[in-house]
Amino acid sequence: MATQVNNGAGFEYACASALLQQYRNNDRQLFIDQQTIPGFKLRELRFDDVKPDIKEQMTKAAKAVAHHLTTSNESWAKNMFKPSCLYQMRVGDDARNMDVRDLVIYNDRGDQLGVSLKWNSSEIKSLRFGDDWFKKFHIPDLGQWKAAVSEHHRMLSRYEFWRDATADLGLDGVYGVYKNAVIAQIKRGEGKQFIDSLCQFLFGKQDYLKVMAIAKGKDISLAYYDSKNLPTKIHHIGPSSRGEQYLEVIFDKGWQLLFRLHNKDSAINPDSVGSGMSLTTTVTGWGEKSGQRCWRVADEY
Repeated sequence: MATQVNNGAGFEYACASALLQQYRNNDRQLFIDQQTIPGFKLRELRFDDVKPDIKEQMTKAAKAVAHHLTTSNESWAKNMFKPSCLYQMRVGDDARNMDVRDLVIYNDRGDQLGVSLKWNSSEIKSLRFGDDWFKKFHIPDLGQWKAAVSEHHRMLSRYEFWRDATADLGLDGVYGVYKNAVIAQIKRGEGKQFIDSLCQFLFGKQDYLKVMAIAKGKDISLAYYDSKNLPTKIHHIGPSSRGEQYLEVIFDKGWQLLFRLHNKDSAINPDSVGSGMSLTTTVTGWGEKSGQRCWRVADEY
């Protein structure tokens, strides 16, 4: 977990530094927001702890991202690189206010560009299965979740580690019950409250550019999250052809989510088995107007 945390924060620092340098090289004014300087310095320390080869890959990917953000003709970039403006950059998200943007560039005219960053993965967020995880998504439950998983938890509690349970029961034996129970829960909560709360949990409340450095930074995937173009209904939910651990949800307006079930811990907690299981999200369709694209980081960066 420490490596993952260092890599995530390190990539945020690398991108912030690359943007500062990119603006400076083009005679633009960009400064770190004074209130977030401690967060910027903390990410610098995390970056220093990253392995040298990964640090080099991050630096190259961050330079490519900074170059793209400051040369793009997309609407989200037009007001963010003018020579006549003074820009500041806020570093760090604000999870308590459902703001998932890791970097926010803004000026005193009210223009801003938010960027959410992900290193070496296209999975954006995980949800642990506590006993009442469904409450935050306004899913009506009259004991259905407990009835679906309680016997499964009793069986799993006999094992010390998740890997032992998987070796003995197989992937379907461990994940199948959870997959069916999650599909049933989502079907019970298909309404607007569920979809709105799910979107806010996964994406936050603000518009921003999602930047994912994949394959250790060799590929960059971009997608713009438009809070005004959210899905309103579910067309399909069910198992995915990806494998036993996967399920998919297809919404209207071009939105698609792929969920992966996996254990977040090595050991099984017999008193809270479900909390060791997680549902991790990958967005396979960002909406009709997202303009999602992917490119290979050039060697010159």
